[in-house]
Amino acid sequence: WLEKYERVARSNHWRHDQKLFNVYFALEKSAKTWFENREGSLTTWEDFSRRFLDTFGDTNRRENALRLLDTRIQKPNEGVTMFAEGMARLFRRADPNMSEAKKLSHLVRGVKEQLFAGLVRNPPTKVDEFIKEATTIERALQQRYQQYDGLIAGAPTGAAALVTDDETCLRK
Repeated sequence: WLEKYERVARSNHWRHDQKLFNVYFALEKSAKTWFENREGSLTTWEDFSRRFLDTFGDTNRRENALRLLDTRIQKPNEGVTMFAEGMARLFRRADPNMSEAKKLSHLVRGVKEQLFAGLVRNPPTKVDEFIKEATTIERALQQRYQQYDGLIAGAPTGAAALVTDDETCLRK
């Protein structure tokens, strides 16, 4: 919630004192009651942010994100881009200062097997390189599958496939 509020504040070019003044209108339920009970003692935005997170922050958020990173794999119908974006979100939650090497390790470990095989041939050293190379491999595999499916669709099946005089079908 605080990240979203900060985003709204940035887009409105609010100074810290304006963020503190406007926060009341964005709070709901227990958070609003909490603020009303402390409004007189919350004199700076930094103080509000710190105390708000102490009260409402999820202490398990980092641990949950780390656990998800260890188990997250690319889903069967999930493209590389969406997989990488989901992982980037987990990286921020788990450790905003995570090294490029550690991010890359999580990405390579979780990518689909077909893509992994192509990536080990020329291992990327940066996340951007990983995304570019994995996307290229993914597109090539998709094209190959589409061509292969087209060839299979035109070919006879069953016993007819074994006993055919049609030279074109044999070539396919």
